[in-house]
Amino acid sequence: MSTQGYYRARVPMGRSAKGSLKTHLGKLWHNMAYAWTLPSSWRVALYRMMGVSFDDPKRVFLGDHVLLDRLFPHNISIGSNVLITEGVMILAHFYDPSFDDHVMRVGPVRIEDDVMIGMRAMVVNAVTIGKGAVVAANSVVTRDVPPGAVVAGSPAKVVGQRGDTRADTVGELDQLQLGSG
Repeated sequence: MSTQGYYRARVPMGRSAKGSLKTHLGKLWHNMAYAWTLPSSWRVALYRMMGVSFDDPKRVFLGDHVLLDRLFPHNISIGSNVLITEGVMILAHFYDPSFDDHVMRVGPVRIEDDVMIGMRAMVVNAVTIGKGAVVAANSVVTRDVPPGAVVAGSPAKVVGQRGDTRADTVGELDQLQLGSG
C-alpha cells in the first residue's frame, strides 16, 4: 500500500478536562450533528463549523447519524450534488499496526460531485470517491473509487458502472420495463 498523501499523527489517549474553547465547541457541534434529528442543512452547517469543506453546501444531503471525522475534519472535502444517507461513517484517519502504539495514519478524503453513499457505509482511509460514483449500503471503502463506478462489499470492490442500462432517460427506462422498447 502506498503511503503517499499520508502523515502520522499521535492521538492523545484518555480524557482530559483541559482544552481550548474551540475543542469543546467542536465536540458539541459534532454531537449535535451526529445525534440530534436536525434538517440536513443544519448538519452541513455544523460540520462546516468543525472544518469539513463543502464545495456547495446547499447541494449536499447528510442523513441522520452521519459521522464525519471529529479528530481530522479539515481532511474531508465534499463536492456538490452529494447524497450521504443515514448512518454513514467517513474517517480521515485509521490505526495502522505497522506504526508505533497510538499513532494513526491520516490523509485526505475527497468525495467528488454527484456521489451517492448508501446507508451504514464506511470510508476508513485516505481516498477519493470519483465523480458520479455509487457506494452501496454497508460497504467499507478502503481504496479510491473510480468516477462512475458502483462499489459494494467489505472491502468495497467495483461491481458495475453507473449508467449500465439501455435507457438514457427515465421515460426510456419506463418503456423498457413495460416491454414496449
